[in-house]
Amino acid sequence: MPRNGWTTTGTETSGRRSTAARTRRRGSAALFALLVVVAAGAGADAASAQDKQFEITPYASYLFGGSFDLFDFELGVVDFELEEDAAFGLIVGIPITRSLQVELSYLQQRTELQIDEGLFEDVFTVADIDIDTYLAGILWQGTFGQVRPFFVAGLGVADLRIDVPDTDNEVRPALSLGGGVKTMFTPHLGLRFEGRIFAILLDEDDDGRCCRRYDDGQSITQGQLTAGVIFAF
Repeated sequence: MPRNGWTTTGTETSGRRSTAARTRRRGSAALFALLVVVAAGAGADAASAQDKQFEITPYASYLFGGSFDLFDFELGVVDFELEEDAAFGLIVGIPITRSLQVELSYLQQRTELQIDEGLFEDVFTVADIDIDTYLAGILWQGTFGQVRPFFVAGLGVADLRIDVPDTDNEVRPALSLGGGVKTMFTPHLGLRFEGRIFAILLDEDDDGRCCRRYDDGQSITQGQLTAGVIFAF
C-alpha cells in the first residue's frame, strides 16, 4: 500500500531519490561528527581550566509507543505504529559550568512499522524501519555528592528509512525532554539512568497525486528508558 513520503516511483526517479537519501544521511552523520570534534576540543579546554568534566556515555535504551495516522482518500485513516524495541546510542557532554552541560546525542533504532486495525483486531508488520536521531541539547544537573539528578532537553533531526523497494527516506524535526540521575563511583566512571519523551514532528504533507497526507501538527511520540556508562575526564 503506497504511503505519503514512501510512495513507489519509477526506476530512474527511485535511483535519484536513493542517491539523495544517501547524501542526506552522510551529511547528517558528517555534521554530527564535526560537532562532536569541535565540542570535544572546547570541552576539554574548559574542563582542564575550571575543574569541569567532559563526558562520553554509550547507552542502551528501550523505546515504546510511536503511533501516527495517515489519511488516504480511498482507505480512510490508517493507524501506523512502531514496534517496541531496544535501541543504542551515544551521548557527549560538554561542560559549561559545574551544573550545566551542552549535550550531543545519537540514537540508533532498528524496529518494525506495523498497522493497528483497532481494538480486538490483529496488528501486522508492514516493513522494517530504521530511525537515526541526532540531537543537540542542554542538561542541568545537581553538583552535590556522587548522586547527581538532572534534567535535559534537546532539538535535532530524525532520519527515517523504511525497508521497501523504490522508497525514499524522511528527514523530520525531532525533540526530546527528560530527566534522570547520574551515579559516579569514581571521578572518572559512573552510571546514567534516565527517562525521556521523544517526538518526531510530521508536518502536513500532501503529494498532490495519490491524495495521502499526515494531519497538521501530528508527531511520532515515544517513551525512552535508558541506562548508560559514563566516562568522565
